[in-house]
Amino acid sequence: MSVATRIVPFPAPSRFVHRIDHSSFDLFARWYDRWVQRQHLAELDDRMLRDIGISRAEAGRESRKLF
Repeated sequence: MSVATRIVPFPAPSRFVHRIDHSSFDLFARWYDRWVQRQHLAELDDRMLRDIGISRAEAGRESRKLF
């Protein structure tokens, strides 16, 4: 077999790299979930906020957080 036609498989990723990819994805997923929850919190009316024991000011502070 010549060098030009030889098929060289890609090396399998190491377990360490695999763990980094999953942990990075998990981190971004948690950040996104928090952002979505904070957006929903900002949309609650005063009655709903009273039901869960949060003031409008507390909801505003929480919903302005990034992650």
